[in-house]
Amino acid sequence: PDRARLPCWSVQWCQNRGDPYAPLEEDEAKSEETGEREEKEDSNKLTVEEMVNRSIGADKSKLSLWKFIALFQLGMLPKLAGPALVYIPIFTGFLNYKDWECVSTRCFDLMTNFTEEPTKFFSRDTMCGNFLVPKVDFKWTIERTSYALEWGLICSDEKKGANLKSFFFVGAFVGMFLGMALFDKIGRKTTTLIVIAISLLSTLATTFVNNYHLLLFLRIVQGMGAFPTLSGIGLLSVEFTPSKLRNLGQLISSCNWTFGGFCIIAVSYGIKKWQYVFLAQGCILAVAALSLFAFPESPRFQLIKGQDGKARATFRKLSKIFKTEDLSEKAELVYVDYDQNYLAQLRDFRKYPLMLKNTLRLMMCW
Repeated sequence: PDRARLPCWSVQWCQNRGDPYAPLEEDEAKSEETGEREEKEDSNKLTVEEMVNRSIGADKSKLSLWKFIALFQLGMLPKLAGPALVYIPIFTGFLNYKDWECVSTRCFDLMTNFTEEPTKFFSRDTMCGNFLVPKVDFKWTIERTSYALEWGLICSDEKKGANLKSFFFVGAFVGMFLGMALFDKIGRKTTTLIVIAISLLSTLATTFVNNYHLLLFLRIVQGMGAFPTLSGIGLLSVEFTPSKLRNLGQLISSCNWTFGGFCIIAVSYGIKKWQYVFLAQGCILAVAALSLFAFPESPRFQLIKGQDGKARATFRKLSKIFKTEDLSEKAELVYVDYDQNYLAQLRDFRKYPLMLKNTLRLMMCW
């Protein structure tokens, strides 16, 4: 414990000192001076998380809290469009086997010979059991349009409509792998803007689609953009969140998803033509995406890429916004390089078994 009373390591030094175990005053003074200098240097070394805590989380006033909520919500705005991209086929590709009327002689004959209650004639059993063809044997009387009704994705072709829902997640699976590579290569913000553009263009293009196969392709492309978008805005927002406010940040994030679900319901309720639902959703996504241009790039990514000046500039802006001490110039930013390839990332599961267990649980839930 007492480093000053360790034995001599040099014979000459021991001979020059009467008692090799007795500390010299100049040695003690030098040791104290070195310790103070090292302690001062360590105090100037701050990790990205510590800089965020001091730049955003230092001021505990209500005004500072509302500023944080506004900043976090700014990054979370595109998440409002997330539920719409996932659930939009429910509102644009619905099935209706009740609102139709006969237009062919064969259909009228079936209705004349129907022995049960007349209202039960207009059902799925009648339509599919007798192989009635839309626009030939009957026509739809419902005011609200649907691509399933318009393209005849009924009866045995219902599975095609289901594909438009499930193949979205095929695109999401591919997009997540691509996003995982790009977030650490070209940046969180840049990657998020790219994948939002993919989602936006594919959604707007759906407005002009007139066949099933093209819509299926665009749904896959939407998935490729939608889920990396959610990951990107999550990464950006959480890296600007002080440790003590992460629970609040998670609550805001969840509320955005829930509120986004209500938005797509409201939009779909007010628009009768299914193509215009996609158009409206694309416009909402475009407006929400504008907020990301005002959101700064992750200082953690900037340090990975050796952009120390840009990282300091980001923290300088945050200090001005939150009226906290500007540590951008005098602090020594410390960042451990975690830039790993995929194989190295998988090895982390052996090092952190709890992360492996929780990952497997989440995969089962999905």
